[in-house]
Amino acid sequence: MVDGAVLFVTVMQNANKMVVEANVKRMASETNLEQAQTKVAQLQADIVAMKTLLANNVSSTVNSSIPTQMSTEGKSQTSGQPAPVKKKFSLTKNTFRRKSQHKASASSLGSSNCDGEKAAIANSAGTTVDSRVWKYSDVLEDSVGLEEFKLWKKSPEISEESPFIRRLVAEDVRPCLNFSSKETSEALLKDILQNVLSIEPLQTSQKRICSLSNKEVICAYQIHVTANQHLLFVCQDSRDKIVTVCELFSYLRCIKQQLFSKQTDLELFEKIRHMRKNMVLQRLGFPLL
Repeated sequence: MVDGAVLFVTVMQNANKMVVEANVKRMASETNLEQAQTKVAQLQADIVAMKTLLANNVSSTVNSSIPTQMSTEGKSQTSGQPAPVKKKFSLTKNTFRRKSQHKASASSLGSSNCDGEKAAIANSAGTTVDSRVWKYSDVLEDSVGLEEFKLWKKSPEISEESPFIRRLVAEDVRPCLNFSSKETSEALLKDILQNVLSIEPLQTSQKRICSLSNKEVICAYQIHVTANQHLLFVCQDSRDKIVTVCELFSYLRCIKQQLFSKQTDLELFEKIRHMRKNMVLQRLGFPLL
């Protein structure tokens, strides 16, 4: 009789233990499922926004360039004379060039300002320069970067082991994330590369010391850094620098998932160059173009 009672108690204890373990596992699974669904919803929203942004940029560029070409062809046909050969120039405020790639000599450009330079070039070419319109063929090609991008696209991993990603990080990302604390900057970069960075607006903005710029300003955002499990209170300027970097890597992840398979490598690469330009402008405090 005693052995039966002991056996019954042991069986009940084991059963209770199994029930508790099952409940714990169920709660953990539900939590993981909610987190996964939230991340999927966020990624889907990012994909839709990225596609819309890219479609608007490409359509506005094409639509802006067509009227100019049609008006020029119409004038040539009306006059009965062959259309003059146009020279393509990309010396505009929206285009960055390496100093060694400028074709104009110092004697012809050294004494004039930017407006004078564009006017002189437009007159010599017999056409006008529209700084709002740029085409892929008008921009000098970064041949080295383009080849690295094509190589990366064959095995698109977001890692500094790739020469293309390593160039982006060294030339644009790290300078843009160059905050007062080197350790914090590296922690932010690591989270961005792993796609785990979280930026949230504060319910109440107040003046405090920005964790990144180390200046007393209005801080309206908080950033959760997984490396040290700290919350960083950041100002608008610091937040915008981080966002421009995140936009670049979000676009690269979209390319990795083949969401822009209908676009050429050159079109994808020019969009990346545009985002790199935005990082430079944001780092120097200029408005984005």
